[in-house]
Amino acid sequence: MPILAAIFAWMFKGAAFKAVFVPLQFTVSIALILLHVAVLGYFVYSIVFIYNKINYVLDIINNIPFSNEVLTIALQVLQSLGIMASFHDVFAIFSPYLIAFLVYKIALIIYHSAETTSNELFKVGVLTQQ
Repeated sequence: MPILAAIFAWMFKGAAFKAVFVPLQFTVSIALILLHVAVLGYFVYSIVFIYNKINYVLDIINNIPFSNEVLTIALQVLQSLGIMASFHDVFAIFSPYLIAFLVYKIALIIYHSAETTSNELFKVGVLTQQ
């Protein structure tokens, strides 16, 4: 009887291993891929959101009508000195470089995500070849 159990254990050892660990590895791999996609989407959304809000704030500052006389004078002094226009121009000039840097960082995140995903899928492939 123990010999028969040993034979069945030997026959189903690989199948039981694959039946337990391969779905678990697939689940972990899919969860990891979805996590990377979510983080990447968050970064892209954050970059676009921050860029739009900076432009929005600059437009509001340039076009804001103050009812308070002190704030109106202060804003007119800043505008007459050209500080507000220069800040807006500098942001317009350097925003492509800022965006390029952020795109570079996103590309690095994509590369590392793809590398991690590839490693996870390789592990699944190794498990299924046993």
